[in-house]
Formats: sequence, structure tokens, C-alpha cells
Amino acid sequence: KSTELSFVPGNIDGKGQKSYAADPHTAGSVTLMVQIALPCLLWSVVGGEGVRELELGGGTNVMASPPIEHLYFVLLPLLEGMIMVDEAGAGCSALTCEVHRTGWFPRGGGKVRLKVQGFKDLMPLVLTSREADETPSSVQVFVSSQIPESEWNGGVMDSLKSKLQSSMEELAS
Repeated sequence: KSTELSFVPGNIDGKGQKSYAADPHTAGSVTLMVQIALPCLLWSVVGGEGVRELELGGGTNVMASPPIEHLYFVLLPLLEGMIMVDEAGAGCSALTCEVHRTGWFPRGGGKVRLKVQGFKDLMPLVLTSREADETPSSVQVFVSSQIPESEWNGGVMDSLKSKLQSSMEELAS
């Protein structure tokens, strides 16, 4: 009849290990594996010490999980806002992600490398206001395992841009 659970981890140092790898040899979601491992990786380099690397294989774009583009364009930039680097590292990125190969259902085969460099501390993430001079940015990403790349720049991209433009015009009016 417990109503509460407390978990207080000890020092996460990886026993000197600096590189980790996982590959289910299926289309298992790389982004979900990153979400599981990232807190441990971050806490292992707080205080400015060391670098940790995580190499993952599996599915980068599979159903029922965030696509790799979400990790790259949304999650990691948000986390960067929480990382306080020391004065010598100001402007440097503590989190980097390289997609070497995408992996799709049902085969997987994707390869992603995540690198976390030491940083001073983690700060709270505050998303309650936007500065007045900040302009929204947009990133257009089109990913498909079904359409050859040669067709992207023709009809597919033009059609998507047209539909997006008309949707934005409807919202504005």
C-alpha cells in the first residue's frame, strides 16, 4: 500500500567508460533509446568533466515514436537551453547528434551517434515567455521511405508547400 517512491541515485560515473552502444538489430526506436539514456549521460558529465558518446542502431523513423528529426530539431535544442557551460565554453554546443544512416520499419539499420561534452550545470527550462525581438523560425523537413529522392523536388515538395501556404493563409484570416 505504498503511495510514494523516492529514488536518489549515487554518482553516475560509468566506471571510466566513455562510449556506449546499443543496437537491437531491428527497427527498435533510436529516439526512445536516446530518451532513456540521455539523463544518465547528462548527469555523468555535469561539472565540466569528460565526454560521453552513445552510438545507437535501429529505427530512426518508425511508428509510435518520435522521428529522428524531432530529436535533432526539437528535443536537443530545448535541452541546450538548460545547459550552462563555463565561461571558456560559452557558445559551444554540449550536445551533438549525427545521423549516419536512417532506419525504417521493419528492418531498422539506422546509425546515430550522440555526443555529450562536459558542462558546468543544468538550469531549469523556462518556456513561459518569448522575447519581443525574437522571430519564429521554421524548418521544413520531408522524410519518406516510399518516394524516391528524385521526386521530392518536383511534385511532392511543391504540393506540400502549396498546401502549407494555403493553410497558413486560412489561419491568418
